[in-house]
Amino acid sequence: MSQTRSSEGPASPAAGRILELDFIRGFMLISMSLNHGTSLCREMGRHAASPITIAQVLPSTTTEIFFLMSGYLFGHVRLAKLESVDRRFVGDTLRRAWQLYCYNAVTLLLVVAMLGLAGQTLLGASRFDVFVHDPINAVRDFVLMRSAPFGFDVLQLYAIFFLATPLFAALMMRWPAVALAWLVGSWLVVGLWSETVGLAHDETIGINVWAWQITFFGGMMLGIGRRYGAIAAFIVGRPFVIRVATLLLAIFAFAWLGQKYPHRLGLAEEPWIVPGVDRATLGPLKILCSLCVVVVMIWLSDRFRVVETRIGHAVMMLGRHSLTCFCASNFGLYGVALAWQETGSHAVFWLAEGLFVAFIFAWVALVNAVMPERKGGSAKRPEPVKLAPDTAAAATDWALPGASPVGGVR
Repeated sequence: MSQTRSSEGPASPAAGRILELDFIRGFMLISMSLNHGTSLCREMGRHAASPITIAQVLPSTTTEIFFLMSGYLFGHVRLAKLESVDRRFVGDTLRRAWQLYCYNAVTLLLVVAMLGLAGQTLLGASRFDVFVHDPINAVRDFVLMRSAPFGFDVLQLYAIFFLATPLFAALMMRWPAVALAWLVGSWLVVGLWSETVGLAHDETIGINVWAWQITFFGGMMLGIGRRYGAIAAFIVGRPFVIRVATLLLAIFAFAWLGQKYPHRLGLAEEPWIVPGVDRATLGPLKILCSLCVVVVMIWLSDRFRVVETRIGHAVMMLGRHSLTCFCASNFGLYGVALAWQETGSHAVFWLAEGLFVAFIFAWVALVNAVMPERKGGSAKRPEPVKLAPDTAAAATDWALPGASPVGGVR
């Protein structure tokens, strides 16, 4: 399942980069970007015919899948061989949180410069109007990570996770059962509390950090045991797994389309409400749906060797340079919104979305060329090799301490 694939089945991920996880992260970023473009344009009050993304047909925002994959990679590379949370680990992790924070802030400034062309409708839909009407409080809330304009809250949440990583890593390494109980207990408490206050299902823009921590830190707990090889082998080697996941996704898709777009199924308006798919609190069915998506993508990656194709490699590079990709997508997102504001034409919207995706790929390719991950590295996929030392696992998005920073999310 990695670049050390052999005819005997999935190889140990410690033997090289987990290319499939890079591909999944890149695919999720593209799906998230397209969905953000559609959502922002629809918030402006006019229907925008969307490209088909995961969030359009399934109760999954793709963000939770990205966090899960990223948490796994962090645990796999940074924590698997760590004996204790020392001062160096804390400092390195906090620097990564600061990097996320700075990238988000710089992207915000670039978008603000663009929005001199924006009308009141776009400013209101994107929540940038508060920067016009109450700039002092708006800047204060953004700096303190209390609120953010449309599309900028994801990196805020990510930075918060990294700020909390030293504490959770220490807890996980000393009392793993307590750490797991904390994640599950926090998620359950938030879910029960939301029911008591009548939280509207899947309509809340905000994300509850106490509930969503189960994605990043849960992935971290899986990664510390380097279990990807065993998980992938189980999915690929047992046909019933992919059959069950596919059947569940078909059921989820029918229920989701029936709720969101009943007219497309010939149903009365809003004939049902699907429970357990809350975005803010990460409902249980949303988690189950997202896990089924991961199962299918791992199976497809192995069955068709997607990462060995040109397009698969390009998407994989997005996942490898995910911070660059996400910031580029936030910048391009507002270009799409400005085009939609000026014309309201579906043709222009689709053209803008196409240019949006091309811009993301081009920018990531440029960053990869300027800041390559390995000095003198080759773009060609190396031949299969035998099991390498654990240090080869450093060839992932999470560089080991002392390595030069690259464009990927830290």
